Amino acid sequence: MNLPPSASYNVFAHAFEKGYFFAIRIKDINVKRLLRADSLPQQMDRWADVILTRSNAKKKRLHPELESLYRCICKAVPFDFITDSRPEYRMRLHVVRFQIAEGVYENIITNLPEKEFSCGWSREFLRTSIRKPKRLQMTGHMICCQIMKM
Repeated sequence: MNLPPSASYNVFAHAFEKGYFFAIRIKDINVKRLLRADSLPQQMDRWADVILTRSNAKKKRLHPELESLYRCICKAVPFDFITDSRPEYRMRLHVVRFQIAEGVYENIITNLPEKEFSCGWSREFLRTSIRKPKRLQMTGHMICCQIMKM
C-alpha cells in the first residue's frame, strides 16, 4: 500500500483511537519529512511528537510555543480526527532505523513501547513478519502488526 505521507497520519490516528499498536515500514524521504531532517543517521531509536492541523496560520495554533511540532495537512487529504471543535491532533511516534544489510537500512514507525520494540528486536520482527503479516499478542493488547510499505 503506497500512501502519501499526510494520508498515513490518518492510518496512525485510527490505530491510536482504537487502542491498536502498529509497526509500519516507511521510506527515508518520509522519515526526513516527519523529523524535518536533511539526512538520517545509520541507526536511530527516538520518539517524535507531532501536532497535526488543517491551517498553516500561526495565529490559529493552540500551542504556538511548540511551533516545530506542527504539521499542516491539506484539506484534500483525508484525516478523520480534525474537526471544527478539535482543530489539532497530537500524536507521538516511535521512529526506529537500523541496518539490514551492508549499506541497506530499514525505517519503522511504531507506537509500541520502547521496551517492546527497539533496534535489536526489530531485525527479528522484520525477519519473521515481513512476508507473513499477522497479529501478535503482547502484554494484553492486540497489536496490529501488518507491515505496510509506504
